[in-house]
Amino acid sequence: MRQKIFRLLGFIIFNKKASLNLIEQIKLIRVLRYFTNNKLAHLRVNLYHLTEYLSYSFSTDEKLQALLYHYNYLKATFSLNQLKQLFNNGIECYTEDIENDKYTIVLTGSSTLEFEGSLSLFLKMNGVKIAVLSFTIVPGDLFGLEDEKVGYITCLQRIGQHKAGIQIAIKHFKDIIPSFILMRSFEAVLSVLKIDTCVGVAYTNQITAMQNVNNENYYSFYDEHWTNYEGIYKDGNYIIPTPFAQKPLLAIKQTHRNRTVKKRNKLKEIYNESFSKMNDFVNK
Repeated sequence: MRQKIFRLLGFIIFNKKASLNLIEQIKLIRVLRYFTNNKLAHLRVNLYHLTEYLSYSFSTDEKLQALLYHYNYLKATFSLNQLKQLFNNGIECYTEDIENDKYTIVLTGSSTLEFEGSLSLFLKMNGVKIAVLSFTIVPGDLFGLEDEKVGYITCLQRIGQHKAGIQIAIKHFKDIIPSFILMRSFEAVLSVLKIDTCVGVAYTNQITAMQNVNNENYYSFYDEHWTNYEGIYKDGNYIIPTPFAQKPLLAIKQTHRNRTVKKRNKLKEIYNESFSKMNDFVNK
């Protein structure tokens, strides 16, 4: 391990981007050593800020700040046993058996996909991941906010070729699509962690979107979705306060109100269970 650290330091010293902020880089190495020594993170995490990480709206220095804050926050907030559960097994925030299918929402580390967010909420159907919300806990001043910390969502999309399964899931969840399901669970996680604001990346700064030729298709996954929560656009991101906004029931067509109430009740159920299980995890 010591040899690997020395090689890493050598790379950083001779890397122009990294050497510009060597003191903060060394701080990152120190805090990540705790995670790598306990096999909770890979050594490559030390270099994520030098690559495409989180958002194209961030400079190299801002990516370093985000990475450093996130891992310092995790270390200061959770015990080693809690972190092992979070990264190795995950926290089951919600579970439900509907007919012959089992649905779960699990909070865990993003592993090799950390470049799009260090933690992920996965919606699973019979153990198979069908949708993901990835986020990182970063300082609010990166967005010009007074909040000490915010939850920065940098990935919210379906996983793999599971169109038929997703359609079944939408039907079982009273016509609620996976992104709304995950957002409600995420709101509960933020509430337990006493984080008052989340920030959603605009599609023009989303890593996967900008690597896709048809990136305009991602507008509905991100920008359009954030407006459902009255997100305010600012410098390539959307600022979204919690609790998430809902359209007044009287502003909804009378013929759609019963369906809306059923959806909201289901989302409230997901929120309550996610809050309870996350709260149990934090306080155990």
